[in-house]
Amino acid sequence: SYDGGGTPASLDAIQKESNNAWSEAELGILGAIDKIGIAATSLIWGRVLQRCNAKLLLAGGLLVNAAAAFLFGSLRNKILIYCTKLFLGATQSLQGVWATVWVVTMAPPEFLTMWLGLVGFAAGLGNGIGTAIAGFTTANGLPYSFAFQLQAGVLGAFWVMLILMPPRWFRTSLSGVRDDGTKAEESDESAKIPRTKAQLSLLIKNDVYVNTALQISLIMFQMSGIQFLWVRFFVSTWNLNKSWVTTMFLVVSGIGGGIGIAVGPAYIDRMGGYQSAGAMAKSIQALEVFNFVAFLSAIVGIFCVAFRVSLNDGSTANAWEDWGDVWLWLLWVSIGMLQVAHSASNAALCGINIQVVPENMRTVASGAEMTIRNILGYAFGPLLPALFMSFLEWNWSWQNPTQSQQVKLLCFGMGFVLVVNLCGIINMRK
Repeated sequence: SYDGGGTPASLDAIQKESNNAWSEAELGILGAIDKIGIAATSLIWGRVLQRCNAKLLLAGGLLVNAAAAFLFGSLRNKILIYCTKLFLGATQSLQGVWATVWVVTMAPPEFLTMWLGLVGFAAGLGNGIGTAIAGFTTANGLPYSFAFQLQAGVLGAFWVMLILMPPRWFRTSLSGVRDDGTKAEESDESAKIPRTKAQLSLLIKNDVYVNTALQISLIMFQMSGIQFLWVRFFVSTWNLNKSWVTTMFLVVSGIGGGIGIAVGPAYIDRMGGYQSAGAMAKSIQALEVFNFVAFLSAIVGIFCVAFRVSLNDGSTANAWEDWGDVWLWLLWVSIGMLQVAHSASNAALCGINIQVVPENMRTVASGAEMTIRNILGYAFGPLLPALFMSFLEWNWSWQNPTQSQQVKLLCFGMGFVLVVNLCGIINMRK
């Protein structure tokens, strides 16, 4: 997840090093294309994991991922950069599909939601580290390539560690598996697995599976959209120093996500999780409360952004005066509460999503959910606000936006993300 944070934090440096050669739409595609790679391959990995040795697949995927991270930082041609980002996503999807099913298989039932929360925490931690390293190094004059070449080196070390681990640690099913992690009685075991088309048909008919997948996607849309806009929005709109903006992102997302992960999964597990129909009903009621908190937080955030747009001259007052700006702090608090509510509910949504699916279909179900999540969530998160801003730029005939016009475009982009977030309360009521 490191490059998921490193890329948005490097966008201004990428623009600077390329002499502003990237349009808003192209930056949106850059932020989304790795998610397109994830979406395009998740179902494939889900099916392959049902039939192949998980350790060998994960080792191969991690090696390619490390190479793609190095090339992403080293190349300067747009097409080649897009291709390396696509490969980053295609190999990350394997890790994601495997991780969810592995946790559901191996976690003690009374701690399942907490284990899923820790997976989310790990992804958020990697994202935050990427944001911090890319944000602070580019703010202090280093090229953006440094952060991604560092990522490649660390991934290489992880690959060596993975190679030394026994295959049985990576299995995603406790039935029909030898101690070395390979399938036992392959022909009999394979016969029990429906074809991919049949599995997808059954998943589409499962209302709980579909609605939880959509809710997870909406959470990821909000998180990726805000992160994509964060640095440019606060640097341009409030004229803040990039190092301060990066720090506040880590504070807001770290504290918000940490509180949500600490409180939400523990509360859900104490109520019985979702191992029975009664426990699942109670968990869904708790998720509705979390979602209502996110709804109210988005409303507050929209008002804060609207207030900034109302300053018709687009002025950006002295940065230190703005630190005392109540609207700025209120916006940060509202985004932080969004992080709390979404982090509190995400682990349980993932657990319910996979728990309502038969065990022999779970890798494909995880791949399908990841496809939905990465198209509607992670990919659309940066892409739709960027396209919306490009549309406004074209509609208002702003060929080369002034500082005032750029402020308004970024405000509308951030407002767009928060408005879409309001759809979550409608979906949860289903």
